[in-house]
Amino acid sequence: MSGYLSRCTRDVGFHVWCELIHFHTLYLYYKPFCSIQQCRQVKEEMAADKSQRIQMIAGVMASIIRIHKVLKICPLCLQADLDQFGEAYWHRTHQLPGVLVCPIHNCLLLEKCHQCNEDFMDQRIQYPALPTAFCRNHHALSEMVRIVEDLRLIGLSDFSNYILKGGYSEYNKEQMYDKYIQRLIRLGYCTATGRVKQREVREFFLSQYNPQFLTQIAVKLPEDNDFNWLSTILRKSRRSQHPLLHILIIQLLWDSPESIKLEGASSPFGFGPWPCLNPISDHHHVNVIPHVKIKRCSNTRRPVGTFECPSCGFTYSRRGPDQDRSAIYTIGRIKKFGPIWISQLEQLSKDHALGLRELSRLMKCDPKTIKRYLIGSISLKNEVNNLTNFQQRKKKRKATPTTKKSNVTPVRVDWAIRDQEINMLIKDAIKKLNNKRVSL
Repeated sequence: MSGYLSRCTRDVGFHVWCELIHFHTLYLYYKPFCSIQQCRQVKEEMAADKSQRIQMIAGVMASIIRIHKVLKICPLCLQADLDQFGEAYWHRTHQLPGVLVCPIHNCLLLEKCHQCNEDFMDQRIQYPALPTAFCRNHHALSEMVRIVEDLRLIGLSDFSNYILKGGYSEYNKEQMYDKYIQRLIRLGYCTATGRVKQREVREFFLSQYNPQFLTQIAVKLPEDNDFNWLSTILRKSRRSQHPLLHILIIQLLWDSPESIKLEGASSPFGFGPWPCLNPISDHHHVNVIPHVKIKRCSNTRRPVGTFECPSCGFTYSRRGPDQDRSAIYTIGRIKKFGPIWISQLEQLSKDHALGLRELSRLMKCDPKTIKRYLIGSISLKNEVNNLTNFQQRKKKRKATPTTKKSNVTPVRVDWAIRDQEINMLIKDAIKKLNNKRVSL
C-alpha cells in the first residue's frame, strides 16, 4: 500500500497531517458529484499518492470555491477532546469550505484568537501542531464560545457533515442529477421532458439565499446568464463542480439531507401500478394499472398522463406532475367508461321506474353523461326525441329550403369610362361657377 493510502487508513486522532485533512475524505466528499470515470481516476491517483492530480480530477483547482488557508477550531469540541482523551485534534468537518458552524454544538468556528488576533495554524504546514485550550499568547479559547442561530449556516454544516461521513456514498453525479430533475419537476421548475426553467430556478435560489449569506460562505452569486454555476450544474454538464455548490442546491430543494434518498427516478406521475378509479367496479382504488401514457398539454405545456384499466377498460387522464401521493386518486378527465360500466348502465336502464337522475346517482356520474350513452340504444322514460343536439341542428338545416342561384351574370363596370364621365361633370360645374356673378 502506498504512503498516501497508509496515511488515509488511520483513524483521525492525535496525529493528523494537513494532507490528511484535505484528501482523506476527498473520495467520500466528492464521489456523489463526480462521474463513475472520475471516481475511478481519483482512486487510482490516491493509490499513486498524487494529491495535486486528485484536485484536478475532482474540479477543486478550477472551482470558484477556495480552501481556507487557516485551520478552524470549535472551542466546545476542543474542551470535550481534552476531557475525554487528554489531547485535542483537528476535526475534518470543521475544515470544509463553507462550514462556519460546528455541526455538533452549533458554535461558531474559530480561525484566530479574538483577543490577540493570532491564527491557530496554517494548513500549508506539513505537520500542524495539535490545538490546546489556549492560543499562543495564553488566551483561554473556552471563553470565545458563540452560539449561532442562523438556520442556513447550521443546515449547511449538517449537510456537509452528512456527506463527509458517506451519506451519499452510493450515488454518483448522474444519479444526483436525476434526483435534481425529479424534484424540480415536482416543484414546477422543470418540464416533463427534463428542460429546466433556468431563470425561474435562479429567482427561487436568490429568494432563499441572500447575498450576505453567500458572501459569508465565499460563494459567488449566480449571474443572470446561461453559463453561471447554477445553470451548469442543472444542465448535466461534464464538468465537475465543488460539493459546496451541490450542497446549496440540495439544501434548497430538500429539508434534510436524508430526504433526497426518498426521491425516486424521474417521472411526473411516480411509478405504478396506479389505481383504477371506476366507481362501480369491484376493484375501485385497487392498483391494477401497470402503465401510463404521458403526453404534453398544448396549452399549459404540463405533462398529461392517461391511465387505462386492463380489467374494466375505464380510462382517465390528469395533468401532472403529482405534488403528493394523494394525487393518484384524482381524475382530470374521463376518456372512456369501458364495457363493464356501459353494460351495467344498460341493465339498470331497463327498469322503467328509474329516472335519469336516479341512474346518474347509481352510476356516479352526470345525468348528461347517462343521456349521451343511452341515446340510440335504449329509449328513456318520457324521452321525446332521441337525437343529439348536433343531429337536431343537422336535420333542421336540411329542412330549410335553399335559394336557387341565378343564371344572370353580373355586369362589370368599365372604370375608365366612369372616370371620363365624372371628369366632364366636374368641368361643367367649374364653368357654371366661373360664369356666376358674385355680388360684393
